[in-house]
Amino acid sequence: CPGSKGYSLTINCPTVTISPTSLPLASVGLPYSQTLTATLAGTGVPMQTWTWALASGTLPTGLSLGSSTGVISGTPTVETTANFTISATNAQNCVGTQFYSITVGCTAISITPASLPTAYVNGAYTQTLTTTGGNSPYVYAITSGTLPPGLTFDSNTGVISGTPTGIATTTLVIRVTDKYGCTATNSYPFNVKTMGIGNLVWDDCNNNAVKDTGETGLAGATVQLFRPGTDNVANTADDVQVGSNVVTSSSGTYSFTNIPPANYFVKVTPPASHQKTGGSVVTLDNRVDNDNNGSQAAVGSALISPIINLADGAEPTTDGDTDSNTDWTVDFGLYSGVRVGNLVWADANQNGLKDAAEAGIS
Repeated sequence: CPGSKGYSLTINCPTVTISPTSLPLASVGLPYSQTLTATLAGTGVPMQTWTWALASGTLPTGLSLGSSTGVISGTPTVETTANFTISATNAQNCVGTQFYSITVGCTAISITPASLPTAYVNGAYTQTLTTTGGNSPYVYAITSGTLPPGLTFDSNTGVISGTPTGIATTTLVIRVTDKYGCTATNSYPFNVKTMGIGNLVWDDCNNNAVKDTGETGLAGATVQLFRPGTDNVANTADDVQVGSNVVTSSSGTYSFTNIPPANYFVKVTPPASHQKTGGSVVTLDNRVDNDNNGSQAAVGSALISPIINLADGAEPTTDGDTDSNTDWTVDFGLYSGVRVGNLVWADANQNGLKDAAEAGIS
């Protein structure tokens, strides 16, 4: 005798597992690739074909999901943390999902040099900032502080350049931004200093090349400052005058200020009353005050100092101030000499005396 029974059969999908369960960090501007895999639970499961999709959330800008490969790839362009859910579906519509979070960070960016060299009033200045890391092109900006007058900053090249016109002490905060908006910042203390050369032209009464007590300065002497040429020899054809002529004051002093570190020499045109350099001249840059530094080729010709190497922090501090950036020891002693003479006359009566009627002989 036959019989029958009705049944309801429910076929459930096995569990779908997506791996890995977490994703590695990504870096702005660097290629990223991560392959996802899906598996069905059970034994003897045949190979599956999966379709991948973004179930919720958003991938970081610059990344995409391969719908047939399950590969998340691309080059992220924004620093962010993205949360999203990925689904994998096979031909039988079995679906698995996995929640992910990707943190996209900026690669390390650094600015060099770590400090800025000192600038000097009236001295040409150029310093290039260089960026490593991140992704070019870079854009620079001063976010705090102000460049001293005479200097400019190129935001595209990172070059500080120009000729400072005054002393300054400041701190510049400089930021660099790469093509994806990643940044780095450095703080730079920055100084503009001034330097100087000078001091005295004096009457070396006793012709000993030392300014003794009681000897006074000579007014009216013309003084010039020069840079030696490539030969680094004073008073040759390739010398270049720095600034304008100065004339010694009533006390015999002179000075050249607001000059950068360099090699210089000083030239003095003596006044008519004092045509000869005094005593044994010191021909070295000895940074000693009150000695005669003026060599002379012949009586009446200009006096020339030795080459003065004006260097930051290396100048004397016992020359009337405590500033190691000024040299007030370049002095010139001039000697008036001894004058002999008076008259040649016709001694008509041959008595050895100039009588009233006797005239001079020209």
